[in-house]
Formats: sequence, C-alpha cells, structure tokens
Amino acid sequence: MRVAVIGAAGRMGKWFTQYFLDQSHEVSIFDTNTPALASLARKSPVHRCNSLKSAVEVADFCLLSVPLTEAPEVCNTVFQLARDSTVVAEVSSVKESVFPILQRAKNLNLVALSLHPLFGPGARSIAGQRIALIPVNNARKEMKIARNIFPDSRLVLTSMKEHDSAMATLLSVIHFSSIALTLLIREENLDLLQSLSGTSFRVALTLAESILGDSEDLLLSIQLENSYSLPMIRNYLEKALMMASVIESGDRRRLKQMITQAKKVVALDRESGSSYKRIYQMVETFQGNKDRKA
Repeated sequence: MRVAVIGAAGRMGKWFTQYFLDQSHEVSIFDTNTPALASLARKSPVHRCNSLKSAVEVADFCLLSVPLTEAPEVCNTVFQLARDSTVVAEVSSVKESVFPILQRAKNLNLVALSLHPLFGPGARSIAGQRIALIPVNNARKEMKIARNIFPDSRLVLTSMKEHDSAMATLLSVIHFSSIALTLLIREENLDLLQSLSGTSFRVALTLAESILGDSEDLLLSIQLENSYSLPMIRNYLEKALMMASVIESGDRRRLKQMITQAKKVVALDRESGSSYKRIYQMVETFQGNKDRKA
C-alpha cells in the first residue's frame, strides 16, 4: 500500500512513519519543517516529498499528523488533492473542529477515518495499544479499514461528543492540574523538595515532566480547542475549593466523607489493588532512565 504521512517530522508523525515501514508499505513523507523532514529522510527508506500535492496524489492511504489548529485546513486541502477512494485518516486529540471537514469525504468519493492514538511516541509497538475510532460516515466500513491497517491494536469505538468530553477530563484537567502544580513548585526550593520527597511527589513531578515534554502547540490546543475543557476545569476547581473550604473549617467528619467518596470511585478501577506496586515500578524505571542519561 502506498502511504503518505503528512506531518512526518513531528513526534507521532515519526512514529507512524516507522510503523508503516515496519509493515512493508511504500511510504512518502511531507512536513513544512523542511530541515527535520530532510533529516528523517536521510535516516529512513522513505520518499521525501517537497509538496503536499506530490505526497497525496499517489497515495492509497494518507495519515495526517499535524497540529490541531492546522488539521481542518490541511484535511480540506488533502481532500482536494486525493484520488478517488483514497483513505484519509487524521489523528488529532480533539475532534470538534476537524469533524465537519471529515464528513464531506462521502461526497468526494473518499473515505475519512477519525482516529486518536491513546498512546505516545514512546510506545515500542502498536501491539495491544488502544486507538479511539470516531465514526465519520460509515462506522462498519471505517472499523474494517482501521482493523486492516492497525491489526494488532485495540480499537475503541466512540462518538465525537463522547470523545471530546472524555478528553476534557483525561487531558485538559490532568494537564491543567499538572501545570498548576509545576507553577506552585516554581515558588519553592525544588532541591529541598526532591531531597525530602516520597513516592507521591516523584510520581506527580514525573507526570508533569512528561506532559510538559509535549509541544507548546499541543498543550495550548488541548486547553483552548476543546469546548468541553473549560466547563470541566471549572467543575474541577469547584470540587477543589469545596475541599479547601472543609479543610479551612476544620470539619474532620465532612473531610472524611469526601475521602470516603473518593475511595469508592478508585475502588471501581479493577487494577486499584496493584496501584501502589505499579507506582513504585514506574518511579524506579523513571529514576533508572534518568541515571543512565546522567
């Protein structure tokens, strides 16, 4: 299959480029970051394209791994350039802005896939990794295509509204709280905190470091491009302020009730019993990687 990866110089673009090469596909790559694209082309057996048109017009499958704010425009342009029956897949983490463009595919004799890889570029393999599939025009057909292209993955079917609403919790709120924690730490003596820290702080700091390792464009888009984000963040802050008020009042009984409610939610996680062990394993692995880099 002739595959075009658009945005190939980005972190996920590089990952998907290597994935398609490993699957023995003929891969063409394009990115507006010309130096990074040239570097990737020197390291991999791919066809480097100097224009979006040259990458798209011969492809059977186009994967768009571009910044979220650019996804609608790029998708629209690719639709104009693609041959009949081409499959065009986009992998943005928020679907609201690009979805209306994708729905036009059925009138252009194209197939649109809306995917969200629920893993990052550090994944060693796609085996067992989850990919959200958001049906655009024909759920059964799109699921079949996705299974053929990513046969070892676990596909999770969800609607656009369900997906973006979930991402407000899974990404927006988590990023928000981690960035806020980092800004708080900025006002403290980090060396002292680290010397006195236990597992909880190291886990929280590791998460923040991982999140802040993403591009600024992605971090901004997760907060600003999802209409569900702000209401969810306000809900989160409401819960935090409520808890702070209880702490301020010294109401031990009410605070215990809130902790009990939280424990009940955590108990719904089937793997909650092994969480402490998994946290230690994660911290030890992360610390080992840091030591090797040093």
